[in-house]
Parts: sequence; C-alpha cells; structure tokens
Amino acid sequence: MATTKRKGGASGSERTNPRVWLYSILLTLQYGAQPLISKRFTRREVIVTTSVLTCEVAKVACAVILMARDGSLKKVFSQWTLVGSLTASGLPAAIYALQNSLLQISYKNLDSLTFSMLNQTKVFFTALFTYIILRQKQSIQQIGALFLLITAAVLLSIGEGSSKGSSSSDPEQILFYGIIPVLVASVLSGLASALCQWASQVKKHSSYLMTVEMSVVGSLCLLASTTKSPDGEAIRQYGYFYGWTPLTMIPVLANALGGILVGLVTSYAGGVRKGFVIVSALLVTALLQFLFEGKAPSMYCLVALPLVMSSISIYQKYPYQMAGRLGRRVINFANLPIKLLMPTTYSNITEIALKTIPSASKIEIKRVLESLYGFDVEKVRTLNMEGKKKKRGGFLIAKPDYKKAYVTLKNPLSISPHFFPIRVIEEEREKMSKKAPESSFVEDKKNHWLHEKKKESGVGGGRGGRGGGGRGGRGRGDVAAEKAKFPWSSMRISTANSRRTKEKKRREMATVSPLAKYKLVFLGDQSVGKTSIITRFMYDKFDTTYQATIGIDFLSKTMYLEDRTIRLQLWDTAGQERFRSLIPSYIRDSSVAVIVYDVSNRQSFLNTSKWIEEVRTERGGDVIVVLVGNKTDLVDKRQVSIEEGDGKAREFGVMFIETSAKAGFNIKPLFRKIAAALPGMETLSSTKQEDMVDVNLKPTVNSSQAEQQGGGCAYSFDLDRGSNK
Repeated sequence: MATTKRKGGASGSERTNPRVWLYSILLTLQYGAQPLISKRFTRREVIVTTSVLTCEVAKVACAVILMARDGSLKKVFSQWTLVGSLTASGLPAAIYALQNSLLQISYKNLDSLTFSMLNQTKVFFTALFTYIILRQKQSIQQIGALFLLITAAVLLSIGEGSSKGSSSSDPEQILFYGIIPVLVASVLSGLASALCQWASQVKKHSSYLMTVEMSVVGSLCLLASTTKSPDGEAIRQYGYFYGWTPLTMIPVLANALGGILVGLVTSYAGGVRKGFVIVSALLVTALLQFLFEGKAPSMYCLVALPLVMSSISIYQKYPYQMAGRLGRRVINFANLPIKLLMPTTYSNITEIALKTIPSASKIEIKRVLESLYGFDVEKVRTLNMEGKKKKRGGFLIAKPDYKKAYVTLKNPLSISPHFFPIRVIEEEREKMSKKAPESSFVEDKKNHWLHEKKKESGVGGGRGGRGGGGRGGRGRGDVAAEKAKFPWSSMRISTANSRRTKEKKRREMATVSPLAKYKLVFLGDQSVGKTSIITRFMYDKFDTTYQATIGIDFLSKTMYLEDRTIRLQLWDTAGQERFRSLIPSYIRDSSVAVIVYDVSNRQSFLNTSKWIEEVRTERGGDVIVVLVGNKTDLVDKRQVSIEEGDGKAREFGVMFIETSAKAGFNIKPLFRKIAAALPGMETLSSTKQEDMVDVNLKPTVNSSQAEQQGGGCAYSFDLDRGSNK
C-alpha cells in the first residue's frame, strides 16, 4: 500500500509561513490589552455608539492606507462589484449583526456560567462550517483540543468574577429567550467565520477589502439604529464627541488595528485558529491586570492556563490525516484512462497513487504526469495486480488485471480541497456525450500511447489455424468478442503491435526536422467564446448551439510556416467558478495564455485582470499573454471599446487583438500573431504574405471576406497528418 508520508507538524504552508504566527501574536496582544486600554483612556461619559462608529471609520482608513502601500488599491477597486461585495462581506456582516443582538437577549436571561459555556460552543460550529463549506476536516486529537479550549474559555469567563444569576425563574423564558438565542448566535458566529475564510481563501477576496466592506455595512447598521436607540437620543442631545478627549483615540485606533488583524488571521490561519487566539488573549488580559493593576489571577485562570497551552500544542501537532488505504476517492483524469487515487492530505503531498493499464511503463506514466498535469516526478514504482478468477459458463475466467503505480514527487504539492469536482466533471461529461450528436469533423488530436492500443486491438494475425487466427489461434471475431467482455484485455493484446508502431514512427520522424510544440491555454469567463475561436481556427466553422465546456478540452493543430513546422496544442478551459481550482495546473507549463473577453459584457472585461494576474503568478514572465476581445460582430451591444482593451493590454504589457468567431474576423491573424511571438519565430513577423500558401477547408463567403479585411494568413494547416498542400 502506498501511503502519504505522515508529518507530525502542521501542513507545510502553515508551518513555514511566519505571517500566520506574526498576525496571531499581534492579535493576541491587542485583544488582551484592549480592555485595559479602554478602561484607562475612555471616560465613562463617552457614548458607546460614537466610539464604535469612529472605530469603523478608522478601520476603513487603515485598510485603504495598507492597500495603497502594497500597491493593490487600484486593482482591487477596479475589479470591485456590488454582487461580489455582498456575497463576500455583506452576508457575514449581516450575520454578525444578528449574532450580537441574540447575545444581548440571551445575556439578560441566563446566568454567567450557562451563558459562557453555551457561547464558547461557537468554536465547534466554526470547525463544523469550515468542513461543510471548505471541506477542512479535524482529526480526533484536534477535536479533543477544541474540548480543552472550550473548557479553558469557560473557566476564564467564570474567573472574571461575574456572579450574575438569571433574571428570570420561568423555565420557558430561560429556554426561548436564553438558551436558544445563545446557541443560534454560536451557530451564526461559526457560519460567518467560515464564510469569511471562504471569501478570502477560495474567492481570493482581499482581507483589507473585506475589512472596508464589513466596516461600511456595520456603520450603516449603527446609523440606522441611532434613530430609536438611547445612544441616538444622547448624540442628538449632547453631541457626537461628548466626553471625548484626545487620549480617547488610543483605544479607538487599537480596536481598529485589531479588526484588521482579525481579517488577516482568518485569511491566513482560518476561523478555528482565530478561536484559539481569542481564548489565549484572555490569559494575556489576566497577566496585564496583574502587572499594571496588581490584581492576582484567580484560581480558574491558573487552571485554564495549562489547558490553553495544551490545546494549542495538540491542535498544531496533530493535523487531520486521511486513511492511507487506496480507493478512498477515485477520480478519472480527462485525457487518459488513468485513475488517480486522491492523496491522504490536500497539502504537502509527497506521494500519489494511481491505477492504469498493465502495459503502461514507468517512463510513459512519468511522461504523461509531467507533460499533461505538471507533476514534478522523482520516481515511479509499479505493481502488476493479478486478476481474480470467476466461474462463467463452466469455465474459470480471469478478470482483467491492472497496474498500480506509486509516484514520488520531487517537490511537495498542494492542491485546493475543491479539487474533488473532477469527479463531477466526468459525470457531466458522460451525460453531455450521450446528448450531443457525433461530430462529422476529424479532429487532429494528440496521438497518445493509450489511444493507439484501442485502434489496433481488433487485429488478429493471418497465419493461425481455425478462424484465421494468428499464432495464438484467435481471429478477429474472437478478439472483438473478448474486447467487448474485457476492454483491458484488448489493450494488453495490442501492446506488441503498439510498440512496433511507435518504433516505426520514431524512425520516420528521425529523417525530418524535429516538430516544435507549443501549449496554448485559453482562459476567460464563461460564454466569452473561447471554444468558438478554437473551432473556427480548427475547422473554419461556427455553431450557435455550443454547450458550456466541462473541465478541460484538448485539441492540437499543425501549422506549416515558410521554413518550419510547429505544433499548437490548444487547451480550452471552463469558465465556471467551480473549475477555477483546476486551471493553475494547466497554466504552469504553457507557452501562451490567450485571455478572452466578450466586448458586449463589461464584467468579463474587468475579470481579465484577475486572469492575467493568475497567469503571472504561475508562470511569471516566461509566458506570452494575448488579450482577445471577442464578439465584435455585436456592434449594437458593445460595452467595451477597442481603446479600453488596448489600454488594459498596455497596462499589463500584453498583446491585444479583437476577433469575431461568428464572422471569422481576425481568427487566423490572431494565431499568426501568436506564432510570430513564439521563441525562435522572429523571422516570421517579417515574412512576406505572398511568399506563403494559405489552404482553407472551403471557407464561407463571410469568413473569407472577414479574413481579407482583417489581414491574410500566411500558412497552411494540416488536420489529418497529411502532407502540406
């Protein structure tokens, strides 16, 4: 059994990232010192609502300054949308406001001990919702650490000295106005914390921007409440800054800094670890009270101290590990019949396991994983699994065998927990393949070592005995029947023929110049026309009934230039948000990134900035980026001018062109522009157009006219590996 190596510490990203510890320590100190700072510098006459509103304004100012300092202010606000803001920040802010109201109701109807115990269950609900929303599981040891943390939090709350009892003796009132509100508040707190973590880690929403948005929403709610609240009456009667002194700004600014740190800790460490920080801050408060006020810690605080330290140590030392057995979750990769068994963790992956056909060699497996999926493979270990015999019709027939491979990676790999939609991709692809009619075009796909085995599996030799069988005595009919029963066997039979065919092709290719291959990845939002551009380029056709791309589609095409031949591998990616976690692995080894937007959809144009940034993050400056404005035939619906597109291209230092896949306008010039920018193609950009040949597959009149208007194409294409015409 191949299992992922277990590590005692946290995952690599958390263990090696000093920001997590820095932000956590700063938040612990701020949260622990805040009560003493507020008590020392805030007068009792100060209206609470005014200090809270000023704190929210200070949060906004500090967050804007920090965004301007790191250079993200312009980009963040240029990509800002109301819908995204309401989803990422508006919903958590509304949930927190409702939670605070429920806590106020509950506190008036419960004694301190019951209130503290029920209120601290929010740590459990945070862990629950992070599992539901982010699929982040907790180990048994971590669950035990959460129990210790809740116990310590209850002891610290009791140790504050509050002996308040319940204000009501009615059991129904205690239940409906005390216990239920605090439990609902704990659930809402966990949900809001998980939503904030989801927005920052999955949606890549800036923590500073979330602070600004949540502060604005909170300020609006406070302003609305002043119309009928006692604080509102006091503000109207005495003024906004009643009771303020210059020193009052110290706790206000400290609280604003704490709000920004909460967002950073949630973004980098998660909502559960934020709970550990808050409880640890209670110990800091007790220590500071002893140092500055001479108030000795209570016995409850002394008992809670080792519990907090133990819970933090256990939670950090024993992260969740999936069981090491194979077959826990199997996903099928899109372009080859390899079943990849999900690793035991989502981060710091050093070994993966897969299942494939028996004839697959170690070199072939390594080549496929490195070239198609970007894995940095160190070594491959394989194990042939014997088939089990089963009685059928009086005969013992062996079930098809398969091969297990255990792949060790050179560098630890981390993938998003949302990698699991690949299984859904395959289910949707199967449904769509049943509905969609078969294409009448012959696609020039990449010849893969697994494709050839299927094509040759029906060949049976001509010198055998009965049935025209070969040396083994099996004819075409027998092989076909056996193939229908056992598809693995047909692949196994054709192994020798496949190897001879590949060797023959190698000898033939040795006599000609090597074929340069370049990977082009098409990126962009859904329904911007990525598939239409590729289809127009491949087949000079346009279909008005395209279905959304599921996962990743792959096509390739040979371009015959004046003095060389190149191979373009076209990777068509899905624009849906749920497939975004798959795309970085396809960007890593790409030569060109074609980022497409719809000129009639301004939001798709604004989102190109995110796509360009993602490409730069994965590939840096080692990739050619082309910004393409598609659907220029929609003149009346245009929302993005050509000047805006050209301006954005200049801003990011990328190439720019506008196309229309429907009209066939600028499609070939687009790929010629890409070919001219490829490494080693400098002479192509200066080649005269009339010196080369352009061969089309019976282009339509509109397509031909459009090409004449947008510039000719000085190369020919080969769709079926034939000779250049």
